[in-house]
Amino acid sequence: MLRSLVGSEMCIRDRYQRRVRGSLEPMAKRWDVMTDGERDEFLLWLQPNLLPGIQAKSRTDVDITHDRRAIRRILAVFGEVGYEQKQRLDELEKNISAEVADAHFDVSAVPRAGDVVPLAKFLDAQNNRELSLNDEVFHDKVVVVDFWATWSGPCEASMHASAELVGRRGEEWATHVVFVAISMDKSSGTVRERVRERAWNDLHHMWCGPGTWRSEPAVTLGIDAVPFMLVIGRNGVINYRGPPHEIEVEKLVEELLQAPSIKE
Repeated sequence: MLRSLVGSEMCIRDRYQRRVRGSLEPMAKRWDVMTDGERDEFLLWLQPNLLPGIQAKSRTDVDITHDRRAIRRILAVFGEVGYEQKQRLDELEKNISAEVADAHFDVSAVPRAGDVVPLAKFLDAQNNRELSLNDEVFHDKVVVVDFWATWSGPCEASMHASAELVGRRGEEWATHVVFVAISMDKSSGTVRERVRERAWNDLHHMWCGPGTWRSEPAVTLGIDAVPFMLVIGRNGVINYRGPPHEIEVEKLVEELLQAPSIKE
């Protein structure tokens, strides 16, 4: 009996593997119209193919519109992986969608501490010129990035702390450290006005661009809350990713300045 079950499981996995490789005709179905057997068969193939940090669950969804109440089953795929897994995550989504026409995805591949900062294009808050944290101006420097918004009270404290630190250490760090403030506001005009009011002129100000949270750079870097901070070493690797109040920025910058230059 055990041999029969193992053989059946291997057969199921082989069939799905051949299907996602394209050797079998794709047969995408809605999750709620699949039979219980088809759902179980798909999950049997899917579970060992999920990336660490990603989960898939069959759930009941209630859709209420006007006076109608519809209940249906959905396949929910959710979780987060490091940015280096982005290609594999994209492939997983493609393979699932080839089988389940209406799978619900809430997944992301975001850069973590230890990852090289990915290419993400922001706009200069003064002139809307495109810039990225990979540009030559940031090359071989420690880069401290504050993500903020004018409407956020906690961001005021974070921005004041960065401005105060630059005021104290800016001259000493001038050629080795850059402080960048990236706003998640809806317009760059709002950013310029607040910067002028607060005299935060020693920070390099950028704007996420149209779309705010859904803008390409915000999605690429996984920014979904403010205040938020990235600290990038001279080698372009993210050393810290998280709320600014959870680290001693000055101490961390000093430590990163002692690390070998990428030119050495």
